[in-house]
Order: sequence, then C-alpha cells, then structure tokens
Amino acid sequence: MKKIIKGLGLTEKQAREALLKRKHKKPKVLHRYFSNKEIKFAVIADTHLCSNYEKLDELHTFYAICKKIGIDTVIHAGDLIDGNGKMYRGHLNEIHTYGAMRQVDYAVKNYPKVKGITTYFITGN
Repeated sequence: MKKIIKGLGLTEKQAREALLKRKHKKPKVLHRYFSNKEIKFAVIADTHLCSNYEKLDELHTFYAICKKIGIDTVIHAGDLIDGNGKMYRGHLNEIHTYGAMRQVDYAVKNYPKVKGITTYFITGN
C-alpha cells in the first residue's frame, strides 16, 4: 500500500524513514494520530500593521478567501505590528501609529475577525 504524501511526492514509508533518520532523539510515531483526513490551514506573516505600507485590504481579502475555501484555522507567523520605528534608519518615518499600546489597539480594531476562523499568533520581536 503506497500512499503518496500530497505536495512532497513521497510515499508514507519514505516520509517516515526521512523523519526517523534525524540525528537527534528518535521521534515516537503515534499511529493513532495518522488518518486519511486532509488538514487545511492558512499561514500569514509580516502584516506590519501601523506601517504606512500595510495592506489592510489585502489582509481582509486573504481572510475572505480562507472563508470561501473552508479554512477555519489561520496561523499568523510573526510581525503583526510594525514596531517602535527603531529597526533601521528612516523606519520612524514609515509608521502611522506610534507607541506599543496604540499599535496593539490599532491591531485589535483592524485585524480581520471572521466568524468560523480562529487565528493563532506566533509572537516574535
């Protein structure tokens, strides 16, 4: 029985072998968690809200597409807001909302809230 792992072009056996050949501690394979079900989620990052270059319309379009194709989980992989403006020369001039709390308030107010979609944030700098 050769199942092809979608997107990788590997059989299930090849995928397991690749995972088990790691140099660090051998992973424990939990067979009960394997299924034939497809897992769908979306990933987005670097939205840099509060930047003059933010794209709120594109962010909302992204969530509308997720809703339309049945994705109920979105992972935001960092750089939600633009920060304090001290990352590089001229950065301070590229921010429209200053201060950590004001940027958080702006993000809460403007980040898409779509019924049926849960967003998980991976926080960073």
